[in-house]
Amino acid sequence: YMLHPLFDYQKSNIPAYMQPSLRMEDLEKMVCCLPNLMNQKIIADFLDSKCSQIDATAEDIQKEISLLEDYKKSVITEAVTKGLNPDAEMKDSGVKWLPKIPKHWKVIPSKWLFANSDIRRQTGDEQLTASQKYGIITQKDYTAKENAQIVLATQGLEKWKHVEPNDFIISLRSFQGGLEMSEITGCITWHYVVLKAQKKVYHKYYKWLFKSARYINALQGTCNFIRDGQDLRFSNFALVPLFELPLEEQQQIADYLDSKCSEIDTLIADKKRQLDILADYKKSLIYEYVTGKKEVPVKDF
Repeated sequence: YMLHPLFDYQKSNIPAYMQPSLRMEDLEKMVCCLPNLMNQKIIADFLDSKCSQIDATAEDIQKEISLLEDYKKSVITEAVTKGLNPDAEMKDSGVKWLPKIPKHWKVIPSKWLFANSDIRRQTGDEQLTASQKYGIITQKDYTAKENAQIVLATQGLEKWKHVEPNDFIISLRSFQGGLEMSEITGCITWHYVVLKAQKKVYHKYYKWLFKSARYINALQGTCNFIRDGQDLRFSNFALVPLFELPLEEQQQIADYLDSKCSEIDTLIADKKRQLDILADYKKSLIYEYVTGKKEVPVKDF
């Protein structure tokens, strides 16, 4: 390989102002490897072939991830809408979004089961954020996880709503990803709706129900968000009837989904790690061959 100037500013048509962060004297010191044309073609053809194989493998893994994600959605929907007994007798529910339910389940207006809480922020409440990625977490934690810059509110806090564990939050994006259940105490902006159970329930069952594809579709059907540009309100929530089932069964379904979805999530995480490994390998492969650290094997010519 021959060393060759990386950039000839004098022969370039790029004006100086287009390179504000890179000084000309630095450019002039930089060099690159320049193999002859035959070797350039050999390396390029080799990398075309190898990277194509890597990309094909990555695509297969991504398809497996998509299948696992779809399977997870199916598992959740089946469990929260039909229960765990495949032989359970079903009945007409009279509800559009879920026509058939187990015979011993009851249809109940959602506002009878969960009420709109308007308890205001209390002294010591940390500011929370509703995230589909992390659930309900403090804004400080969200900032740390996302490496984002979030300015904590200092005005209008008297309007913020108090949140307690097992409260459900209707956020600006609930029509896309369902409702979030809080596991911590704090306060959240008054733009959101806080729901508190009015009857004894096993909250984690409804946590899974409110994240199911069937329920989200039903929630989306209550309003044309794109056209109207409006927030999701308690009135939308109230338009989607819910189901009441024995507490013991609620817990069984929730425990099953906790375990089953954890297994699926572990598989998905493993697949994503494989994608990361492949991406790193591809970068390393390209770097080693284009810089001459490795030579294309004779058999691959």
